[in-house]
Parts: sequence; structure tokens; C-alpha cells
Amino acid sequence: MSMQYSKLELKSTYEDLITNKEKISPQKRGYMFERLLYSILFHEKLEPLASYNIKGEQVDGSFFWNGQTFLLEAK
Repeated sequence: MSMQYSKLELKSTYEDLITNKEKISPQKRGYMFERLLYSILFHEKLEPLASYNIKGEQVDGSFFWNGQTFLLEAK
């Protein structure tokens, strides 16, 4: 499975997260949202990195823009 959604999958995934949020577990919604963010950054050519854990913390992702790496924390 690829980390990013195709451009066609982006809209349907976003709509699924919004309309079916009661039917999807919070953890699964979180992973879907992280993948959605990664996909958007990927399609915008911002060189995203997937989420990762550092000693009890989770970084939701990061991306490279204008010569700098930015960490992403989404709620």
C-alpha cells in the first residue's frame, strides 16, 4: 500500500472522514488524517515524511520547503 492517496482519492477520503466520523474509530481516523496530510504535501511537491515516534511523542509528519524542514502537528 502506498503512503499517499491518489488525487482522486483525496476528496472522497476527506468526505469520508467528515461524514462517517462516528463510524470510524478515533485511532483509525487519526491515521487516515495523517495519510491525507501526507498526500496533500506529496502532491504539492513538499517532500513529506511520514509520522514517526520519538521517546513517547509522535510527530504527525514533516515536510521540506524553501530549504527548511518543518514539523507538522495536527489535531
